[in-house]
Amino acid sequence: MPPKVISFDGDDTLWDFDYAQRVSLSSVLRRIAQLGGSSHGLDVDRLVSIRRQVGEEWDEETASLRGMREESLRRGALEAGLEAGAGQVGMLFEMFMEERDRAITPYSDVREVLDSLHSDGWTIALLTNGNANPAETGIAGYLDVLLYAEETGVRKPHRGAFESVCDATGCGLGDLVHVGDSLEHDVAGARAAGATAVWLNRAGLPRDENIEPHFEIASMTELPGILASLRP
Repeated sequence: MPPKVISFDGDDTLWDFDYAQRVSLSSVLRRIAQLGGSSHGLDVDRLVSIRRQVGEEWDEETASLRGMREESLRRGALEAGLEAGAGQVGMLFEMFMEERDRAITPYSDVREVLDSLHSDGWTIALLTNGNANPAETGIAGYLDVLLYAEETGVRKPHRGAFESVCDATGCGLGDLVHVGDSLEHDVAGARAAGATAVWLNRAGLPRDENIEPHFEIASMTELPGILASLRP
């Protein structure tokens, strides 16, 4: 019988990244004000927009996550009238990371499903292009393997990202099931690598006609039934 190995994307699959990001950026704004910056014209939406702009300028697929976040915080502080040096930017970044990881909350359908899979003998991996730490989420104990793109050196959708799961767990790509919210990074990447691709489409988004998941689910609660059909 093939091994039971499943990998999950993190942001917007296991937890709501945008919520955690916004909570942490609120703390950053308060700190900028304490350092003497003005809150006029600078809010969480603007900080999110700056980060998106930096990602477009720097090439989100190759640039350092820390470098992009620090640059976005530097630009935000500058818009608030604060000439933040490297030390202050580094401090804002560390605050952002700490507050964001503390604010990460698994979706309501995640913990029960992971518990079920764990009890059923599945090896569970986190395969993420992000850098969120699930330590305080209450689900870290279910994650047997943590694979971050900045540590492995390869990002989804590249084949090597999925191979890293197999290297860590001893499974073949044909035995791997991958679950994620991104059609491009998770579904297309997993399919091209030869893994089974499950698209978690919580928002009911239209499917890209050029990217076909093996399975589409609206909730994690649908996953155990699919897995049972794959690994009877």
